[in-house]
Parts: sequence; C-alpha cells; structure tokens
Amino acid sequence: MSMITPAGWYPDASAPGQERWWDGAAWTGHTRPAAAAPAPPSPPVPRHGPPPIPPAAPLGPPGTAHGPGAAAPGGSAPGGPRRRPALLAAVAVVVLAACAAGALLLRGGDGGGPAHVAKPPAGPSGAGTAAEGPKGAPEGGEKGGEEGPAELADQLSGISLPVPHGWEEAHTSLDGATTVWTEGPFNCPGDPIFCRRGRMSSRPLPADGASGPEAMARRDIADAADALYGTHPLGLEPYGGITSHEEVAAEAVTVAGRDGYLVRWRVVTGAGPGGFVQSVAFPSETGPDSLVVVRFALDAGPEGPPVTLLDELPRGIRALGG
Repeated sequence: MSMITPAGWYPDASAPGQERWWDGAAWTGHTRPAAAAPAPPSPPVPRHGPPPIPPAAPLGPPGTAHGPGAAAPGGSAPGGPRRRPALLAAVAVVVLAACAAGALLLRGGDGGGPAHVAKPPAGPSGAGTAAEGPKGAPEGGEKGGEEGPAELADQLSGISLPVPHGWEEAHTSLDGATTVWTEGPFNCPGDPIFCRRGRMSSRPLPADGASGPEAMARRDIADAADALYGTHPLGLEPYGGITSHEEVAAEAVTVAGRDGYLVRWRVVTGAGPGGFVQSVAFPSETGPDSLVVVRFALDAGPEGPPVTLLDELPRGIRALGG
C-alpha cells in the first residue's frame, strides 16, 4: 500500500525561502514565505557535574621539577608518583557519580519510569491514510480534556467551517480538502476500515465550464456521493457501495454572504443504513472563475447525526476576516 502525502505547505524546490501548497494530489499555485525552523531543544544536563580536571604540567628535561612545591633536582616532589593513583581513583569516583546523577535526571528524576522524550512530527512520507488517521492509527482517542475549536479555517477557500460539538478536525485527507468529522471512528458496515458518522469538507474548484453555483453543485453531488459512500480511494467499499439514491432537496442558499446552491441526496447502501450527501457551491472570493464546494455526509439511522445539521452547517460557514 503506497503512503499518501497529506495536503499542506512544503518547501518549494524551485524558489528557495518559499513554501508551496500541496493539495494532496498535485502542487498548486499558492506560495508563501517559508517559516523559520525552530531551534532543536538542548539535551538536559546534570545539576552537579564533575570538577574540571586540571591540565597536566608541561614536561621538561629529565630531572627538572615544575610548579609550586617542586623538589630540587634529583629529589621527589610532594604528591609525586606515589600519590597519583589515589588522585586518579578519586577523579573516577566523581565522574561516575556525575554520570549516575545525569541518568536520573534524564529518566525524569523518579528513579524508575521511562524517559518522556518528545518526538518530532513525521514528515510527508510518514503520514497515514485519511481512513486511518495520522500515522495509521484511528483518530478519536483521548483529548486530555481540551475542547476543539469552534471553527476551522480553510485558507485556500477564504472561509471557515463551523465545528459542532462532538466534531473535530481531520488532520489527514486523501483529496486535500479541509475536513471536520465526528469524534470516535467505528468499524464500517462494509469492508474493514474505519468510518465517521458525520463529515464536512471544503475546497476551491475551477469553474471548468460550469455556468454558476447551481451547475457546479449538480455536477459535484454524484462525485461526492461516490467518494463518501461509494468506493474508497484505496479500492474498498466501506458501506458496500451505493445501490440507489433519491434527490431530496435542491435550492438556492446564501453561504458566507454569497449566493450559492444546494443539492441533497438520500443514498441507499449495500451495507448499513445509508445516509445523506449534500453539495453546496458558491463563488470564491479569489475571483469569478473559481467556486467553493462544501460537501456534507451524515449517516442515517439512530446513531447518525441529526439531519437538521444539513441546513444548520451551511449557515455557520463564514468568510475569513468577515
């Protein structure tokens, strides 16, 4: 299985000092100045190190004494060869004691537990898939009591997505879209992979001949349904494939202060209760030739999110800086 590089800012090899946006499948025209790399942390050091070892006295001609208290030529200096083994043994004891103290500090000072070493984030080659979460592990684990953000910014689209209670940011995406989904993955009813009961993602798309938001939303809904309930990019069918669909809504809407259009399907799947898929398209602030498409998916059934979110979430989308 090949590893998928997640969307994000990466160094631009063609322009030193710049970063370019990778959308998960290809490089885009968006660039920005590269952020300064943080300085690596300094390793911990013991509080009490060994005393400095004085440098050895320079050697002179045979029989010549050096330094204070030196014996006369032909005699023996105080603390001479007979005391040198004892001095070396004392220095060795101090060094060993300092090393032991340093080892305790590195182990957290508890005399036993493992050292807690911060690991650097994995690079593009170490990212997991969107279905598995970062580094191949399912998301939705412990949060340490921290509340997620109330909204998630999509810088490329110039909008922010609302993050409802019980939802969180998806840190990986196979299509490069900005995505939030419900907390707590579960085993999909079809092929063995992890699923989420609610998903919302946004990304800018070129008009490509679409005459406006309505044409774009109607063109995107089939692709959205297949991506969210049909065949996974890895070739799996988490919901057993789509067996049928029904259009349950199609209407003009206002999103982030712009005139858009909404198309909603109810899909029936080969496994599980199926769900609802929705595509909302509206003009991008980057120009008339670009549209923003936001996709929604809510599993049906008693364990799925309330269907009313399909009306509430588009109203919560706002323009960045607005």
